[in-house]
Amino acid sequence: MKICLEYQTWNRTAPKLLLQYAVGALLYCPADHGGIIEHICNGTLPELKSVAFCLEDTIQDSYLPEAEKKLVNHMKLLYDAVKEGRVHQKKLPLLFVRIRTPEHMRDIFQQLGKYQRILTGFILPKFSSKNQEEYKKATFEINQKAQAIKYVMPTLESPDILLKKQTRQQELLDIKKTLDSMKKYVLNVRVGGNDLCNVYGLRRRETQSIYDILVMQDVLSDISSVFLGEYVISGVVWEYFEGEADKEDKWKIGLQRELQRDKLNGFVGKTAIHPSQISVIQKAYAVELGDYEDAKAILNWQQSTRAVAKSVKYARMNESKVHQKWAEKIMALAHIYGIKEESHEGF
Repeated sequence: MKICLEYQTWNRTAPKLLLQYAVGALLYCPADHGGIIEHICNGTLPELKSVAFCLEDTIQDSYLPEAEKKLVNHMKLLYDAVKEGRVHQKKLPLLFVRIRTPEHMRDIFQQLGKYQRILTGFILPKFSSKNQEEYKKATFEINQKAQAIKYVMPTLESPDILLKKQTRQQELLDIKKTLDSMKKYVLNVRVGGNDLCNVYGLRRRETQSIYDILVMQDVLSDISSVFLGEYVISGVVWEYFEGEADKEDKWKIGLQRELQRDKLNGFVGKTAIHPSQISVIQKAYAVELGDYEDAKAILNWQQSTRAVAKSVKYARMNESKVHQKWAEKIMALAHIYGIKEESHEGF
């Protein structure tokens, strides 16, 4: 598979309509992890486009104050690197902090001081109807003070969403109503797969997909039916990564298969927990040349002609009225992830 357009046509200052698709492989790391700062400053992970500094599940309660201090120091190092020209601002990854509560969000923003200028936004854990109004209030307050927009990415991982099937749809609709009222700041919606699986004590192997777990397939279907029309939704985390014991790259094959299912169902991007996953996720969203040509043709449709035509490359039909939204998404993905000249195992 040859990529003929690399990841060079967008940067962190892009408008939300493009940026929402660009989160891609969001690398999670504990907020006190200094190694990631070295990678960013030295450019040793060139495909790293977004980072989540976690202050929630990865940090013990007693250690939180110390982790917060280290996070502020990390942001200072990056801020200074940009200011001194050692890292170009447009080359800086999208930077997010996963906080614990709305009040914690305000506190971290305050602690960051001027270093918040390089912060893209916050990840809101366990977002639900119980805390959504407080999160909304904190989001508006922070953006009133911030020098540049601070996006939020709410994570749907509350047990209420999974356990109460009979009320799940209403819960999701309530959440969407709140997100709609703060849509300007919502970059995308994330799904906490591990948290939801943990409710039932379930876990997939590297040869299995999240879609093989029936209750997860059910909840993912409900989430996508409510949010997919207006929001970008990320795929759930993949737990397996490169290791010496896996000589057959089962982790990569499993990840590629799940990404294929993610893409088919409209999910864009995926939480990464190891650098080895980044390239696999980013390359999965490169657009096939035939799809790119069709999308370009659909968006440049001559209104005076008929509304249906044969695909540029494939033996399939294009309709200007029903494939418009698909075409817009394909062009955005091509702009971010590039175009591949030929299909490779469904990617």
